[in-house]
Amino acid sequence: MAKANGYYYIIDLGYDPMICVAKNDTAFMNYFIDNIDEFKDLFTSMYLTESEFQHRFPKIYGRSKKYSAYDDWDYCKEKFCRELRDMSFKEFVDELEGKCNDGNDTPYVCITRRKQSEVMYI
Repeated sequence: MAKANGYYYIIDLGYDPMICVAKNDTAFMNYFIDNIDEFKDLFTSMYLTESEFQHRFPKIYGRSKKYSAYDDWDYCKEKFCRELRDMSFKEFVDELEGKCNDGNDTPYVCITRRKQSEVMYI
């Protein structure tokens, strides 16, 4: 089997992992932003975590939130996209990962990058 180029990006929300393939981090971020509707579950489940990413959006995730990522998706996704365009992949992943707000130390949202050459094809 020929060696693959690029990376697998595994987005794990604790229940149904999503796997994306992209040639690099920039391509992944561009896809993520351009197709943000596919990742709505990620943003709606952020209410269950304590992460740095939430601090960027106090009107959505703060205690006195004004908008809901679930009910006001069109407004929220515009705000998310605006912020994401200015973030690197590493910054996004580092801010996104946070522990569950139920006291569990395991990150609820996790994005992992693996080289395609590290994947075993069986």
